[in-house]
Parts: sequence; C-alpha cells; structure tokens
Amino acid sequence: MEQLEEAEEAVKSQSTKKKKIINLIGFIINIAVVVGILAYQLSQENMEVASVATLASNINWGIFLLIFVLFGFIMFLESLKLFITIKQTCKSNRYSLAFKTAVLGRYYDCITPLASGGQPFQIYYMNKRGLTGSQSVSVCMGKYVIQQIAYIIFAFIIMMLSISLSNSTSSVSGTVVTATSWVGFALNFLLIAIIVIISINKTVGNKLILGLLKFLNKIKLVKNYDKQYKKIQRSVNDYQTTMKNYAKNKFTFFSLIFVSFLNFFAIYCIPFLIHASFYGFHFELFGQIFIYCVMVDLAASFFPLPGGTGASELSFSVLFATLFGVEGNLFWALLIWRVFTYYIYIFQGILLILYDYFIGNKKFEWTKKRWALEEESRTFEQKELELFEMKLKKEKRRTKK
Repeated sequence: MEQLEEAEEAVKSQSTKKKKIINLIGFIINIAVVVGILAYQLSQENMEVASVATLASNINWGIFLLIFVLFGFIMFLESLKLFITIKQTCKSNRYSLAFKTAVLGRYYDCITPLASGGQPFQIYYMNKRGLTGSQSVSVCMGKYVIQQIAYIIFAFIIMMLSISLSNSTSSVSGTVVTATSWVGFALNFLLIAIIVIISINKTVGNKLILGLLKFLNKIKLVKNYDKQYKKIQRSVNDYQTTMKNYAKNKFTFFSLIFVSFLNFFAIYCIPFLIHASFYGFHFELFGQIFIYCVMVDLAASFFPLPGGTGASELSFSVLFATLFGVEGNLFWALLIWRVFTYYIYIFQGILLILYDYFIGNKKFEWTKKRWALEEESRTFEQKELELFEMKLKKEKRRTKK
C-alpha cells in the first residue's frame, strides 16, 4: 500500500542523523526563546520575575497538582479518540495500542514543523503493532478529519466570543495577536473545508486539487506534476472511502465529535488552573483566560517551527500580561503552560520510545506468537469440527441404508 510506504519513508527520514540534528536544533531554539523572554522581562524596569523561592512559597501546590490530573485526563481523551476509531475499523478493543499511538503521535507532532510528523508515525506504528496498512490509514484519517471538524466548530464559537474582549486587547501587540489568531482560524478553516469537500464530492474535489496543483506547478512549487497528481488522487479516494465508512456509523462519528470537544475544553483549561495556583480560584476570569488560550493556539498554528516556537510564547506573554503580571508571575506562568502543553509530550514520548526499545517490542513479539498459536488452535478446532460433522453425515447415511 503506497500510503503506508510513504508513512514508513517519513518515519525513516525522522530517524536519519541529519533529521535528528534538525530536531535537536529546533528544541534548543524553543528553549532559547523561553530564556530570551525571561531575559527581556528582567531587563524591563516596570517588570519583575519572582524568584524560585518566592514562587515555591506563593504557589498553591494542591491546586497545582490538579494540572497533572487534568493532563492525565487529556491523554485519556487523546487515547479514547484512537480507541474509538480502532474499534470502528478493526472491531477489536486495544486501548493499550490507542494510548501508545496517541503518546507517540503527540511526540512527533511536537518535534516536526507544523505538527506534520505525528500522523505518518501513527500509521507506521499501528501497522507494526498488528493492524493492516489500510486499517492504519483509515484509523488515522478518520480520527484526523473528524477531530478537525470538531476543532473548527469549537474555535469558531470561541472566536465569536472573543469579540467581546476586544477592549482587553486594544494595545498594538494585543491587536496583532488577535489579528494573527483570526488568520490562524481562517487557514485552519480553509484546510478542513477543502478536506470535507474532497471527502464528500469526488468531482468537485478532483477539480479543486487539479486547479491547485496547476497553480503550484506554474509558480514552480510543485516539480513533478504527474507524480503529485497521482499521489493526491489516491489520497482523495482514501479520504472518500474512509469518511463514507465513518458517516455510516453515526454513533462513532458523534462520539468522536463529543470526545474531541471535551479534549479541547480540557486543554484550554490549563491556564485557568495555573492562574488559580497563583491567585486562587476566580471563576469570573475563566471565560477570559479560556478564550485567550484558544487565541494563542490559533495564532501559533501556522508558525513553521515545531510547537509554534516563538509565536506561542510571545502571544501568551502579550495576552496574559495583565492576568499574571502581578508579583512577577508572568514568566513562571508561561513556563508552566509550555511544560504542560509542549515539553511534557516530548518527555513522555521519549519515555515510551525507551520502554518499547527495552521492553515493549519484546512483549509484542510474544503477543504475536500467542496470536499465531491461538489462530492455529482455532484452525485446528475448526478442522476437527468439520471432520466430526462429516463423520456424523456418513453415520446418518449408513443408518438410512
């Protein structure tokens, strides 16, 4: 299957020495941006950064622990989305596979530009863990498209609500972040609109792809037109087949929409819990903090560096300055937020890769052997049953005679 081969090629390219160096440089840049923001805030006369000792004494550790609980819930929901799609596609319950695939997908999203590495690796990983190539592609496509539909609906509602906060972001920098978040929303909407059109209407989808490819070929961004057209045409057919299968099962479709909504809600609640850790629960600020977090995410969504490096930190610093600026907590709030929305995914991804290398891969080899023995046993039992039925038939014939 060509899409599986492409996924394997993408994974192999991530494993090359050159790619690892690029990923490491990206990670260093990410840390450098955070350090740069700290240095900038320390250099400003009207800004201060609380010391570690002050932070430790002021923070409410009971509330802070809730962030870890919330993160665990977020990962459960991430896994549940894959569990639902695997169940729909393969008719089997494999939550462990869903969890591992979710963790590794988030890891590769975090270390690749525009979060482009997660989906190919998930296809590759599921195929190596017992799913066929077509099943792996179907699971990832179905989860991605339905999740993106949910995200656009969710983001649209939040961006409409953000209009009421225009006075709070009336500074030049605040206006820039607001405008950038709208651009991010428009680009995300355009992407999912194209995917949905392609999935629903083959004729319109083909014309749309053909027109876009011709334009890109004309401006020299696409070199091998025929090869790219065949590749995209194949993807169009796969999208249409996958979406038809999921559309037939309304329970699965709306379950994924609901879980996706819940997942987004949980992710964007993290800054509120960070604020509560510093200042206690102020539920009157929940809406403002929640909306700002969505805007920050949208503003950084089309930034090319892994994790939206630079755009995420700067947008957060601008929008949350008045909420966390008291007592020099802005930098620490930014750092905690980045840990729980970016660095922690890299950390848990590395842990899982190490686990698989030393333990997980060996365990799965034994699992495959067990499956083979079980299949052999079922085949043997089936043959025995067939032989027994044949003997019964022969006996009946003899009795009749």
